[in-house]
Amino acid sequence: MCLRLPKLGGNPLSRTTSEENRKNAEIDRLIRKDKKLAAKNIKILLLGLFDFHTLSARILGAGESGKSTILKQMRLIYTDGFPVHERKEVRQVIFSNMVVAFKIIAEEMRDLGMDYVNRETEKFEAVLLTAEDLGINDPFPIECLAAMKGLWADDSVQQTIKRGNEYALHDNIQ
Repeated sequence: MCLRLPKLGGNPLSRTTSEENRKNAEIDRLIRKDKKLAAKNIKILLLGLFDFHTLSARILGAGESGKSTILKQMRLIYTDGFPVHERKEVRQVIFSNMVVAFKIIAEEMRDLGMDYVNRETEKFEAVLLTAEDLGINDPFPIECLAAMKGLWADDSVQQTIKRGNEYALHDNIQ
């Protein structure tokens, strides 16, 4: 005699319960979520990985090779940019770097025995030598702006800047 199973719509061993369906749906949801997060990871020059979800990075490279610059550009392109407090902090650093750069140029000019083409330019140097650090909410000192413009216009300063590779002058001054 042959045992007949009732027709229940397929192999009875492959039927799933509602609990199994729920678990399967949850796993599928997690896979989709992981794919979305993985899509936000961008490989940068095969040197490392930047995760925009966590804003973390692992980048290797030589000093002054542009690693931070790339991350900042990616942050500007793919996120909402920089919050106001960060922009204010960077503003302070930029001001300080500019004052230091002009001080280095003036010192190098003295070491090279160079004088300003325009004697009036010396007063601009004096302004920057006495410049105080910029506070986070302080406006850019107008007297420093005039001094930097005046120094920049001097041909001896420009000649010294062109020789910046001979001393410790960052190339971003130009």
